Amino acid sequence: MKQSLRLVLCLFFLLSLLGSVGIAAAALSEPAARSEHSQGALAQERTAPQSAGAPLSALAAAQTPSWRCDPSVGLACQNTLQSVAMVSASEGWAVGASGTILYFTGGAWQAAPSPTSNWLFSIFMLSASEGWAVGAKGTILHYTGGVWQTAASPTNNVLYSVSMLSASEGWAVGAAVILHYTGGTWQIAANPSSSWLRSVSMVSASEGWAVGGYSGYDNRILHYTGGTWQAVDSPSSNWLHSIVMVSASEGWAVGERGTILHYAGGVWQSVSSPSGEGLYGLTMLSANEGWAVGSNGAILRYTGGAWQYVSPLGTSLYSVSMSSSGEGWAVGYSGAMLHYTGGYWRTLTSTASRQLNDVSMVSASEGWAVGSDGAILHYIGDAWHPAASPTSNPLYGLFMVSASEGWAVGFNGTILRYTDNAWQLATSPTGNHLFSVFMVSASEGWAVGNFGTILRYTSGAWQTAPSPTSNWLDSVFMVSASEGWAVGFNGTILRYTDNAWQLATSPTGNHLFSVFMVSASEGWAVGDFSTILHYSGGVWQTITSTTSGWLWSVFMLSPSEGWAVGTSGTILHYTDGTWQTVPSPTANPLRSVFMVSATEGWAVGNTPWDGFVVHYAAAQSPIPTATSTPTKTATRTPTPTPAPTVTVRNVHASPKPFNPLKSGTTLSFDLTAPCSNTVAAIFDINGAGVLKYWGLGARSAGTQSVPWDGKNAGGTTLGEGLYAYYAVCLDAGGNALAVGSDLVNISPVISNMTVTPRPYYPEAGNASLGFSLSLARGGFTTAVIVDAQGSQVKVFPWAINPFGAVSYSWDGKDSGGNVVPNGRYTYIVAAVDPSNMSQMHVGVVLFDVGAPPSAATAQAEPWAQEAVEQLRKIGDRSR
Repeated sequence: MKQSLRLVLCLFFLLSLLGSVGIAAAALSEPAARSEHSQGALAQERTAPQSAGAPLSALAAAQTPSWRCDPSVGLACQNTLQSVAMVSASEGWAVGASGTILYFTGGAWQAAPSPTSNWLFSIFMLSASEGWAVGAKGTILHYTGGVWQTAASPTNNVLYSVSMLSASEGWAVGAAVILHYTGGTWQIAANPSSSWLRSVSMVSASEGWAVGGYSGYDNRILHYTGGTWQAVDSPSSNWLHSIVMVSASEGWAVGERGTILHYAGGVWQSVSSPSGEGLYGLTMLSANEGWAVGSNGAILRYTGGAWQYVSPLGTSLYSVSMSSSGEGWAVGYSGAMLHYTGGYWRTLTSTASRQLNDVSMVSASEGWAVGSDGAILHYIGDAWHPAASPTSNPLYGLFMVSASEGWAVGFNGTILRYTDNAWQLATSPTGNHLFSVFMVSASEGWAVGNFGTILRYTSGAWQTAPSPTSNWLDSVFMVSASEGWAVGFNGTILRYTDNAWQLATSPTGNHLFSVFMVSASEGWAVGDFSTILHYSGGVWQTITSTTSGWLWSVFMLSPSEGWAVGTSGTILHYTDGTWQTVPSPTANPLRSVFMVSATEGWAVGNTPWDGFVVHYAAAQSPIPTATSTPTKTATRTPTPTPAPTVTVRNVHASPKPFNPLKSGTTLSFDLTAPCSNTVAAIFDINGAGVLKYWGLGARSAGTQSVPWDGKNAGGTTLGEGLYAYYAVCLDAGGNALAVGSDLVNISPVISNMTVTPRPYYPEAGNASLGFSLSLARGGFTTAVIVDAQGSQVKVFPWAINPFGAVSYSWDGKDSGGNVVPNGRYTYIVAAVDPSNMSQMHVGVVLFDVGAPPSAATAQAEPWAQEAVEQLRKIGDRSR
């Protein structure tokens, strides 16, 4: 039984990391419509740029082709950035998700080579030529000799902060661990606390401070003096994220719920905070000036003896570094970067839109990309530049016939034509969305879209053509004027022959997003759930895939070589008769791929905030020259993200858990205002993406519900386990206006888990926690409540319960008798059948103590971004 309990508690910890809101979950999770491409003329090879000089000149260029971010569009494909350290106003570094390292020089941020794929949470630069970074799995990196290299680490625990006193001495802290760098090696130091330490600041070799911990759990301030670390009482029950000591006698610390602590006169004291947002990053220029940043883009400035609130600029910020009183940088969620100069914080605005959906290259030196908000980018002169667009509608498909002529299609039947060096609106015979366009010649072509829409371009006009399906069509590819293929939802495959489109036999019920024919007798198609189909010998057959998730686009160079891209930055290479995953420079979705040769190609995609481009070519210098086009253009007046006019609340399933072999469940949620494009979905938390969705279209305010039988989109009953349930309100461009989520799980023996009332306020009395047990002879059961950081709050002892209803009463207090603070908690039940002690069944419910999280916080949950990205396309087609 002890072993079973250990397994449960491990699961509790994992679930709370994945399912809870806040910086801990975001930091610890090593967290769309588009169309097909042209076969435009392939011309000369691109001239390689000259290699950059210092400080990475030691990393001379390897010439093996690889995928890397294009610096002229997007923010180097970045995910979340956790820490920034400026050496001067003209030089600095930032680190973050998936081992991301960015280098600032020549007025631009550029991706730098990283020796790790682990998340990096903290960076400390001793000088322009030496620095350290730490992160997940005990990762320690050392920058010296112009190269970041992995250093030996004595721990596998996550490291959150590093502070160096000199090149020969420093400290790092993390999950119940303290490391000391001395004598040229990192060593584990004695730690008086089992808490997770988030930040360390050393005053001298003999004095320093560290902060961290869980809400309401363990000591959260440690003092290094007399050669040992000692616990010090904190005046706040909120956990602390960052500490900066101005001197041995003065310092500051910030943390959850706007907490600000000041150290003076030998004691730590709480001071008035102008914000209730979580504060994650802190820097002090002097005893009289400093900055703090936090959730929802909050920025605080310390001047004149008080902290003052600066208007928020959008997404959560995790770190701030000032090179002077007038210059600095802040970084955060999804690659967010803010620049402080001229007395203003300025967002960095990309040349791209929020999402790029398709790319078509005319040659190695010229091409186009299209995306949301009518965005059009033109590649010429070794950089991508924004081009004038006659529409603000999202554009999904693109085909360049030549350098002087092309077509783009999109939302509400939008058709654009490129001629006479300009993009112009063309007459469209439909109001349905168009997702793909393919031109056989300048005078003939096809386009496809939702509800089985097929358009033909002939005699100088687009006309509606007969379609044998009402399923959405995502991609069209013509082998010749007399033969072609189109694919779409529910495994739909159409073939054009004998002057008509006809349904073809499909081996899958999964959605197909892209088709590419090598010849009339061979081709490929890709889709959701990593579906790959091969057309050979007159039939389509399913091919085993090496990845999970969705594949958005496929491009074949020949029968023996090709590429496919998809969710989470997936890149597959077809060679030697198999599809294999290759390294990707991004973990964000890739929507379209286009190869101009076997050694050069392009792919486009998006972060939640930004479109980006990745380039496949022989690697040159890891850092472009200082004269290259900057990745961003600064705008003086920041534009705050408008608050959504609708929120999604009370997202839950009932019964939960449920057994699909006996009955289904009802998925419910509330809309606080009408939503014109509503989507609900079941999401696989293990990476398989959206398993099933419901395009609900326009819905009025109030309670909405959808019955679910526990099956995926292909009709397969899902197995016992946990799944995420999302309810999303999308705007006309597919962007999420409001998101709500909860866990829903399938179990054959646990059902009807309840927390009453929800949300729960301890001052209102006890909460009732319940579940139903369907083991015929009863079973061993236990329940645990954990907080957002995975810490046990309340454990109900193992007991033998009979068949039927089981209930607990909880007074809102932890095991030490303290009332728990407001936040998100997880109620977990485990049941073991006495006849099979090796089989454990688990049920999980998320609930809030105090007010539910804000709409902005809900959208920042670890699963939310990927789920919403996949639902963009679905949302467009549900209208």
